[in-house]
Amino acid sequence: MLDAKVLRFHTSERWTGLEQVKAILRKTPALQHLELCANRDSPLISWEPILQAAEKQAPNLTTLIMRYVPTTFGQLVWSSLLNLEIRIHGEEHISGAHPVFEVFELLGRTPYLERLVLHDLAGTFGVIRTRPSLEFDNMEAESALQVLRGRSPPLFRLRVFHLSTGTPTMASAYLILPSGSSLRELSISIRPLQWPELWNIEQLVAWPRLKVLSLPPPSDMRVIQVFQGLEDLEDLEYPRDAFLYLMALVSDGAKILPSLKTLRIRGRSFLRHDNESIVGFLRARESAGVPLQRLLIHENDLEDMLHYEPELRRVKVQIGKYRPRDGFEGVEAALEPVDVLLSESELRQYGPSGRDALDRILSEWSVYDL
Repeated sequence: MLDAKVLRFHTSERWTGLEQVKAILRKTPALQHLELCANRDSPLISWEPILQAAEKQAPNLTTLIMRYVPTTFGQLVWSSLLNLEIRIHGEEHISGAHPVFEVFELLGRTPYLERLVLHDLAGTFGVIRTRPSLEFDNMEAESALQVLRGRSPPLFRLRVFHLSTGTPTMASAYLILPSGSSLRELSISIRPLQWPELWNIEQLVAWPRLKVLSLPPPSDMRVIQVFQGLEDLEDLEYPRDAFLYLMALVSDGAKILPSLKTLRIRGRSFLRHDNESIVGFLRARESAGVPLQRLLIHENDLEDMLHYEPELRRVKVQIGKYRPRDGFEGVEAALEPVDVLLSESELRQYGPSGRDALDRILSEWSVYDL
């Protein structure tokens, strides 16, 4: 017997060693972490026998990662599973029913699941190459919505859900899955963001005790109404332009999200905001007696952000950069962002500072009205 607790099976070629994998699983009864990873161009080959072997031979399995392997789970019962990551293979949208149903059935048999990562970008990478438009994907997801509406697996222990989809309607369908849970952390990514009005952002009211939230646009009063109910939210990630537009919609941005401690800003700005800025928001919070503790900027956008708002160097907030994770990483299945706080000397390395620099930058921008 092997004392291995972590097994990773990665390949960019056609899977050929299923029996060898099953043989290895029979020799690793202490297994806790299993990764089955192909790529989005790999052929569809059923891994159900491997999963059955893992269920039988690894009773202490707590983390299962399935990337671009078929969602054919059979009648598996994963009573020990705490962490689950599934990345949908694009061919599944073409060859059969919507994968959300397979995921729904599996989640109904994972009663102790605590963290769930789902990626279904078939509308972006797979299906879009074989269909003339995304219209059919929206019809497919709308059908799933009609079937799943009012139903959800009993995920009473689920606290973290990270979702990436190819269309807003698909996002709405997948968000039904954890609607009966008490989420504390929710991350939603829709790439590319088309037809944002199709995404039912009001679904977020199901989780009033959220502590951590990452959202795509839209930026309208629906978001404000949702935010008004998130009084416990401590950590928010949002695109810069969308966030500033939201602040322009409310009379007093300092009263929104009263428990907020960390604001994460991503995205390069191509718009001029006459009366709104991140600096202005931070100072308004400080004046209202509810200051933020940290402003974290996506590592790809830090230099641009400090060019746009060089006065950020003077606010009484810890400033840093972050790298989000789009799935579980490492043996510990880390999912939280990688944060790096910056010293004053490190901040000075990023572009010019001072009012003159700000005026120069603004003079170079084209002016748009949001």
